Amino acid sequence: MSKKQIFLALIIGIQLSGVKLSAVESADDLLHKSEDALVKAQSFSVEYSAELRSGSEQVWLALQGKLSFKGDDHYFLTNVGNMFLVFPANNIWVSDGKNFLEIKLWRNQESELIQSGVADWDPGRPGPLSKQQCVKRIVRDGFTFLVAALVFDNMNKTKPMFKSRPGLLPYSASLEQPSSVTNAQILADDSISGKVIRHINYGIDRGTNGLEKVDLWLDAKSFLPIKRVTVPPHMSEGITENYSFVLNAKLNPSLFDAKRLIHEQKLEQQIAEAEKPDSRLLKAATGGDEALAIEALKAGANPNARTLLFEQPGPNLTSLMLASMSGNLKIVERLVKAGAEVNAACSQWSNTT
Repeated sequence: MSKKQIFLALIIGIQLSGVKLSAVESADDLLHKSEDALVKAQSFSVEYSAELRSGSEQVWLALQGKLSFKGDDHYFLTNVGNMFLVFPANNIWVSDGKNFLEIKLWRNQESELIQSGVADWDPGRPGPLSKQQCVKRIVRDGFTFLVAALVFDNMNKTKPMFKSRPGLLPYSASLEQPSSVTNAQILADDSISGKVIRHINYGIDRGTNGLEKVDLWLDAKSFLPIKRVTVPPHMSEGITENYSFVLNAKLNPSLFDAKRLIHEQKLEQQIAEAEKPDSRLLKAATGGDEALAIEALKAGANPNARTLLFEQPGPNLTSLMLASMSGNLKIVERLVKAGAEVNAACSQWSNTT
């Protein structure tokens, strides 16, 4: 081989090695690609399921549902099932970008029929989710965390005493809670139904309760999640999630129509009651929502309005009592200024004669 040929071979080898090096991906690169694929899509829809079984094959967690996003703030999320045998997670969340509706569904104890329960109606507000926020939670944290965060954030908002009850789940769950991926690595590729699947292993650090161990499988072409197994801290069994994504799905606009859903679920009377100024003030006081409290008072809400804290039987509490329980001093001050009775007593339990 001549010196010229050797020189050319070295140049080609350097170029090829450069191509090879640039093609090397990290686990974090794959996670970013998965997020980008969903964020850049005009719309997407995913059917998901999650399950956790104990060593005795008892089902501790079982969820299944669907999430559809159009743009950044039109979404429809539904899930059916239970979380750790204690907390029901049968809900529908729908936003048309301007209004948000949450419907809690209840199972008929004598059958599997699901019936409408309590509805939470927020006119003029798009709701707690955005596509970018949701995408990161799906890819890095999984659907179980997303649903748990929605359930418990709502519980904290509607039942103030739960705010001081950490540890209700084996791992902490809140949309407001930061998390970080640690020790991410790419394992050997797998094959599912003839498709090449990239396998990533990492831990999730939420700052409390130790690391969650995660195995995530992504489609090698679309980078969309296929399967996840998450082992929460201090647990030996893993939560298995399966996904089926469709990018740029043609979604019917009526899917995001909150008023259509209100009509179908026969919730008109409940929604009409929820829109009254008194009801909105009580909701604001319970959830610590100062902006909503201001709106309700301007609309003529009675600062001494009362409500049941839970379903009957229960005590009738004033908005001032609820604001104190939620820990919002500014709402307390506004209510007192508006004429709330500071020495009002909790009424008798409703079943007391």
